[in-house]
Amino acid sequence: MSMRLFLIPLLSSFILPTVVRAFPWNKDIEIVNDVGEKIIVKESTITTQNLFKNDLLKLLDKRKDSLEESVASSSRSLSSTNTYLIDTLYSNKRFYCQQGWRRQESLCNNTLVSIQSYEKKRDRQQNTMYGYKKELEELETKKKLLLQDESNIIHKVVVYFKPIFVDLNQTKTVGSIEKVYCLNSDLKKEYQKYWYDFVSSAERLLFSYGELSKKLCQKHANIDTSQTNIYTINQDKDTEEKDIPLYETEEGMKNYF
Repeated sequence: MSMRLFLIPLLSSFILPTVVRAFPWNKDIEIVNDVGEKIIVKESTITTQNLFKNDLLKLLDKRKDSLEESVASSSRSLSSTNTYLIDTLYSNKRFYCQQGWRRQESLCNNTLVSIQSYEKKRDRQQNTMYGYKKELEELETKKKLLLQDESNIIHKVVVYFKPIFVDLNQTKTVGSIEKVYCLNSDLKKEYQKYWYDFVSSAERLLFSYGELSKKLCQKHANIDTSQTNIYTINQDKDTEEKDIPLYETEEGMKNYF
C-alpha cells in the first residue's frame, strides 16, 4: 500500500477545527486538529518559485495551442460528416426515394433516418468548432491586453514543502513534497482568473486556501490571503460573493489545507 493511500484517513481528519502554530525560534509551522493529530512543516523543507507576466503568457499560449488543435480536429470531423452526407446519404436518397419504379420504401426510410441523424451530428460539430473559435478569439484579446500591461509585479508564488504527519501515538510519517499556489492579492482580478481558468482541475486544488496553505502563503510568499479569494473570482459580478468553492474537493485530497 502506498504512503499516499495510508495517509488518506489522516489527511481527511484535518477538515476538523484546527490550531495553527508558528515557532518563532525555528520558523516551523504546526497544524493541530481537535483530536490531537498534527502536521508539521519544517522551515528547511520550504522553497519558493516566483511567477510573473511572462509565465502567464506561456500559460495562455499553451491554451492557444490546445484550442488550435481542437479547431483543426473539429474541422476534420465536420468535413468527414459533410462528405458522407453529400456523397453517400443524399445520393442514396435520390436513388431510393424518387418516384417511379425504382422507389424502395424500406431503403428510403432508412436513408431518411440516417440523414436526420447525420445532420444533427453535423450541427453539433459546427457548434463545437464555433465554440473553440470564439474562445480562441477571446484568448487572443486577453493576451493582447496582457502584453500591453507594463507592470512587473509577482503574479503567483509556488511554495514547495514537505509535511510531517504525527498521529495520536506520536508516530511521525514524512510525506512527499507538496506545493501550494499563492496568488498576489494586488494582482488584477482578471489575471487571477486567468491563472485559475487555464490550468487543469487537479491544479486548481492547489489554490485551495485552508489553514496550512494560508500560513504558507502569508509567511513565505508575503501574500495576504484574506484579500485573495480564489473561491469568488469566477462568480458573476451581479451575484453576491460567497465563500463557496468553484470545485468539489476530491475525497482524501489535501483536506489538511
